[in-house]
Amino acid sequence: MSEQMVPYVISLAKGCKSAVTLVHVVDTSALKDAGQSWVDMPSVKQFVDEETTRAQTYLAAQKQRCEAEGVATTVEVITGVPAAAVVALAD
Repeated sequence: MSEQMVPYVISLAKGCKSAVTLVHVVDTSALKDAGQSWVDMPSVKQFVDEETTRAQTYLAAQKQRCEAEGVATTVEVITGVPAAAVVALAD
């Protein structure tokens, strides 16, 4: 669904003469109650690493799409609870 927003983001950024930051949060909220740090669990860490790599690849393609339209674009892939992570990044 977010990919459908890219043309609107490009249009808005151009109109405001603004740069864009594309963000993906690898959701680790379900892992906070795991009883031990998820970074110590090899299978969970592997999952998070794979999701991070997948998100970076996807966002890189969307970045190229924005930059082809003349919009300066950065990407951020972070882990955590999505809503809190996005708010923290915005701050």
